[in-house]
Amino acid sequence: MGGAAGHMAHLHENIWLTFGEIKTFLNQVANAEIKPIEKVDGQNIFFRWSSDGIRTARNMGDITRGGMTETEYRAKWDGHPAEAAFIKGFETIKTAMDKMPAAEAAASFDTGQPNTYRFVNCEIMLPESENIIVYDGSYIVLHNLKEYSPIGLNGKMTESELFTAGDLEFDNIVDIISDVEKTTDAKEWQVFGPRYVDLKNIADNVAYENAVNAIDQMGYTDDQRLTDLVIDTLKKELASSGLPKNKFDMLVKRVVQVGEKASREELISVNDIKKGLTREQKKVVTKYASATKARAFIGKAVSPFAKAVSDFAIEALRGLHSFFMTDGDAEVKRMRNTLLQSIERLEGYTGDDAEKYGELLEKQLAKLGPIENVASTVEGLIFEYPPGSKKLVKLTGSFAMANQIIGRAKRLPVPQDQPEAIVNMSESIYSLKDLEMMYEAIGSQETAQLKHTSSSVAVIPGAFKPPHAGHAGMVDHYLSMADKVVVYVSNPKSEKAQRKINGITVTAEMSKAMWEILLAGKQNVEVLVSPSPSPVSIAYDSIMPANPEKNYAGTPYAPGTTVYLGSSVKGNDAKRFSYALAKASPDLNVPDPIANAAPAIEHSPEYVQMLMASKYSSTMPSVTNPTKDPADFHASDFRYILEQAAKDPEAKKLAAHFVGGMQNVEAFMTVIGLRSINENYNRKYSLITRIYGK
Repeated sequence: MGGAAGHMAHLHENIWLTFGEIKTFLNQVANAEIKPIEKVDGQNIFFRWSSDGIRTARNMGDITRGGMTETEYRAKWDGHPAEAAFIKGFETIKTAMDKMPAAEAAASFDTGQPNTYRFVNCEIMLPESENIIVYDGSYIVLHNLKEYSPIGLNGKMTESELFTAGDLEFDNIVDIISDVEKTTDAKEWQVFGPRYVDLKNIADNVAYENAVNAIDQMGYTDDQRLTDLVIDTLKKELASSGLPKNKFDMLVKRVVQVGEKASREELISVNDIKKGLTREQKKVVTKYASATKARAFIGKAVSPFAKAVSDFAIEALRGLHSFFMTDGDAEVKRMRNTLLQSIERLEGYTGDDAEKYGELLEKQLAKLGPIENVASTVEGLIFEYPPGSKKLVKLTGSFAMANQIIGRAKRLPVPQDQPEAIVNMSESIYSLKDLEMMYEAIGSQETAQLKHTSSSVAVIPGAFKPPHAGHAGMVDHYLSMADKVVVYVSNPKSEKAQRKINGITVTAEMSKAMWEILLAGKQNVEVLVSPSPSPVSIAYDSIMPANPEKNYAGTPYAPGTTVYLGSSVKGNDAKRFSYALAKASPDLNVPDPIANAAPAIEHSPEYVQMLMASKYSSTMPSVTNPTKDPADFHASDFRYILEQAAKDPEAKKLAAHFVGGMQNVEAFMTVIGLRSINENYNRKYSLITRIYGK
């Protein structure tokens, strides 16, 4: 939804629910014991009847004023991208409300209280103004009836009552105006009430078992709440904050209050928490206390639970099709193609925000999993839970991830058309000469002769700023399976995407040189600088069939070649490749990237012991970040300790554990241009000696 409807909570956002209640809910869904309402993908709008005409609202400001007049409404959407949907939908709503006698309308909409209004929450669905899902026709779907009243000391307009299916006030409206049909611009518009969805029984599906096991592994009893998970996570983060206990407890309580949607009057004041604290302590409070930051923290705290529920929801929705769809399978196919095209656009984008878009893409693909998880034309399911509570909760499967990717791709600048004779080198891993040769061979019997002849190859893309022993371990993993390993090093153009050590930008060429130090003596490994900012797109290219429309000659590997898409199990990196399998050349064998991902390499116990005994035990990035384990290899740790190594022998000893010895540390520092303090002193002393003598 959106607009005045606000945000409908996911299950994991209702932190007051107990783990037992959550498991009961999932059990009921898995056994198809409850009947949800279909959540549809359209343009959200509110409307109400009044004696002087239909009033509409899009936000709380509109609701506070009692809604927009027709003139105001039409002016608001003039020139808007979704103008057709909003205007034609409004005209259909007017036609429908004309059916409703004034007495019946007054009974449902009049509250008898000043400045208190009831609005119908509805969705306008027009195929030409689709978001993600393209429905068969033009529809108005009535969700519920909401009452808004001025509540609290400041008289802020707040939702005071909700009327859903089964409530006379709302049912009366639905009964009278649903099934209305209106022809506008030769299109048939229809009005419907909420559509219930018949769930499939997936009690025997592994997804339900996995969700329950994931919840149980969190270590909480059935009578404990998600709130307890939030509190425990926050207390762990604040353990070394130095906050006095009373301030500590106040901050924790405020974060919980935000999560439990306490009113402004109920919230503990941020100023009260900060009163009497030091500057550093106030910074800690600022990090968590605002409503926005508190919600962000809660989201992070419950993210493992949210992932378990999301995976379950994907299976609960799989194969379900919208009431407003006649050929759901065809729409699923279209959505998958749109998603794939959007992924390609984001991967091929080379603007200043390329790295940011790449991170978003990887995050959403990790949540989504294989492209086959886009398997439903139902955006989501809406439940009243607990039953009778008037609290609505939603389950969404793949839609949320697909929406993020497709929506972001839509907002990218439209690329300028390339002249037909020009090859867009940003879309290919090959030189112009290679492309010309391959183009000549496309469709000929000589194609195979131009392609690489290794029976198996692993392609490993990454930033590698800088590379370290953990990355080298990944190469060893794939060398045990493939005849050859090709490493692609990122070459970001935007300053934001670049990484620095002691103010020196770590370039792609530096990364390549450092890789060669790490790989000394290893055979059948090639390190290349990615011709595009994102090396992941190059990995995709390496398995794709020819595409003459994009001047792409296709995979360089001979038919029958096994191509491993290389990544680590760390951070679910392998999932970013899952979608590519659906588009890979049928001539290649591309094993499952997840099943073949390299195991995470850890530091030796000696390193961890040395780190914790050193002055860097509290400043190393992985130590200060509660989501990271210092025993894992982290490029951020390596950059930090390399910077310190220029002035501290203790740091240099720690850095040696990242690259296999002190000699390699010195070599890395030379590549970057870092000089130790002793070397700088010796150079300075030598210069003075030459000028002034001993």
